Amino acid sequence: MGITQDWLGFHNHWDDSEGRVPGCKERVSQPGEWCPLASERIETIPKRDWPDLIGSSDYKGLWSSVPLIYDQNSVGSCAAEGSVGSVTTLRSFTGCSLVKLSPWFVYHTTSGGRDGGSGVDENLRFIRDHGVASDKVWPRSKGWRKSPSDEAIEDAKNYKILEFFDIQTEEEFGSALLQGFDVTFARRGHCIYAIDLVSTTKIRYVNSWGNWGDKGTAVESLGGVNFGYGAWAVRVVTDTRQPLIVPASELVLPRFEPCPEIVED
Repeated sequence: MGITQDWLGFHNHWDDSEGRVPGCKERVSQPGEWCPLASERIETIPKRDWPDLIGSSDYKGLWSSVPLIYDQNSVGSCAAEGSVGSVTTLRSFTGCSLVKLSPWFVYHTTSGGRDGGSGVDENLRFIRDHGVASDKVWPRSKGWRKSPSDEAIEDAKNYKILEFFDIQTEEEFGSALLQGFDVTFARRGHCIYAIDLVSTTKIRYVNSWGNWGDKGTAVESLGGVNFGYGAWAVRVVTDTRQPLIVPASELVLPRFEPCPEIVED
């Protein structure tokens, strides 16, 4: 099914998509070509063991670590948004200070200079190899067509993905979430990233539509993951242990990025 037709089913699923457009292309790399297979690096936990692990006090998922919800506005940059959102959340999860990053710094290259979308694997590889500039140095208001400055290219080196792992099955997907990774993937031609294993059949994910759904997130079927577009477990540092349990009264709600006026100077 083509991206346009695929997107229509996804778009109609939510009435408050506010005119967002399709943007996630199918993967261009073969499994294991650009990164290790998850089965080689991440323990696979059988589904029969998931209920006990999900129900334990040690598992809290990453929802409390989501510090910022990005908003792609009307640009087809969802794969860049999801990949950069993943980095932002994982930095928070591992104790780094909040730095708002610039998805369109990445999308400038991965889109090929045209707003025709991009693949998740292309964005993850770019961030691993080159990083993503902070919004302070290269704000979204610069747009995605303008070539980043030398300062932005240098700044991006501070915010890289350490590794990402190619996920091929639902069991690997859930196993990664249980072990402190988030998973960047596509759902019906739209890139999002999973932060929590809700049950043996449901996952919670973060969208890039700003203040949408449940504080920028929603719950979907694990069976809806389209492995033709790809799914990858991501980490930004070597330590992927679960965070300390945070009382609900101390949780900080995510910030929502406003849609800026683009100034293409």
